[in-house]
Amino acid sequence: MKTFIRLLAVALLLGTAAPVAAADRDATEELVLRAETAIRRLVRDENIGRQITARLPHARAVMVFPSLYRGAFIIGGEGGDGVLVARGPDGKWGGPAFVRLISASIGLQIGGQVAEAMLLVMTDSALEALLADKVKLGADVAVTVGPVGAGAAVGTSTAVQGADVWAFSHAEGLFGGGALGGGVLKQREQSNTAYYGGAVGVREIVAGTARPNAQADGLRATLDDAGAR
Repeated sequence: MKTFIRLLAVALLLGTAAPVAAADRDATEELVLRAETAIRRLVRDENIGRQITARLPHARAVMVFPSLYRGAFIIGGEGGDGVLVARGPDGKWGGPAFVRLISASIGLQIGGQVAEAMLLVMTDSALEALLADKVKLGADVAVTVGPVGAGAAVGTSTAVQGADVWAFSHAEGLFGGGALGGGVLKQREQSNTAYYGGAVGVREIVAGTARPNAQADGLRATLDDAGAR
């Protein structure tokens, strides 16, 4: 009887775990599709598109956040989920690693704000820094904020061609690229596992040794098209 109960418990556990894993996989695939859309929108933006496409062919990696949220009223949280895609030794784009940008702000904010953002990682040293488990943008990694799309105010920076990371955003409301500074970048291990069908680290994904997922072909093609503009 005890053996039967144990087997039943295992069966129930496996039965409930499968839908959760499937849901996680669906969520990661949806994020990849949204990242594709965000890239296309950003490169078409008349304020920032040409700057992105001019730098993208020289980028070592990119991070794309389809939706960065900023809270409202006195204390607001901000952040969002995104993907990190790096070039392999052959210069081709690899698979996406899943990351989350987390920040907090204190101050007067009127209404929630949403932005699409794309960060171009221009150097190997910057990419190496971003592979740490927790990275503070603007502190651990210097970020140069480019002009903001959709008619928002232009971010200011003294850095020019030699920047390690360029950040561009297509904003709604008052949310601009400058809000990326101070954000903490974290790896999403569960999402990486769900997308690739097994435990895999961000370094393996970036190095191109992770099990490939053909669902990312569209994302890679979108980056290639953007860099060829």
